[in-house]
Amino acid sequence: MPSITSRMSLGEKFTLVISVLSFIVGFFGLALSESVSNLYSDAKIFATKDSSNLNSLTGQEGYIGVITISNRGISASEKMKLVISFDSTPPKYEVTSDEEISKSETNGNDIKIFLDRLSKDAKIKLAMYSKLPISYRIQYIDNKGKGPIELEDHSKQDNIKEIILLLVTIISIMVIFYIFRRHAETLVTEKINSHYIELQNKISELRDEIGNIEILISEPSNSSAPITEETSKGFTQRLADFMLKT
Repeated sequence: MPSITSRMSLGEKFTLVISVLSFIVGFFGLALSESVSNLYSDAKIFATKDSSNLNSLTGQEGYIGVITISNRGISASEKMKLVISFDSTPPKYEVTSDEEISKSETNGNDIKIFLDRLSKDAKIKLAMYSKLPISYRIQYIDNKGKGPIELEDHSKQDNIKEIILLLVTIISIMVIFYIFRRHAETLVTEKINSHYIELQNKISELRDEIGNIEILISEPSNSSAPITEETSKGFTQRLADFMLKT
């Protein structure tokens, strides 16, 4: 690692630092995101709101409001009570669900809906009619206490943020991988070239030694001087030195 980073230019080091920081931000942002937390959270209650002015649709006075509540957690919400609070008298309403509704009632400015459970992916739909614009607040209580109900538009915004964080994380990993791979390949190529040059030098030395040996071998036949013990020892020593070098 130090040998690779030491070979980088200042611009590459700056890019690497930015990429690492971006990866850390993206990774921890995803780890703490809504989608990931939903994987290990219990019940997660979401709501979508829709309202229409009947005057613009049918020419009649009044407003229609629809709330759709769903559980997107990994487990059911047990002993659930929904409380929809209004600023004044609650409007006329009708509630339906793919779960069994134990009871629904009006209490003061609140509409309360009781269920034994709201399973994963189950929904509750509350349709309301009023001559005035409908404004309300929603909360729920179950066997684990009081919890917030998140609006669908907030969920969509969170999804966009998660997609951006995912892209930042992926791009950061790709940049880091590219920088290190390019320098690692360069380093390997240089090492191969260095070994190749060293091998070539060894081959040259070997050729020189072979040439010297051939000269020593041919000297007795071309010279009238006899091969003495000193000459033989000199030849043996040079051959041993050559073997040690290789």
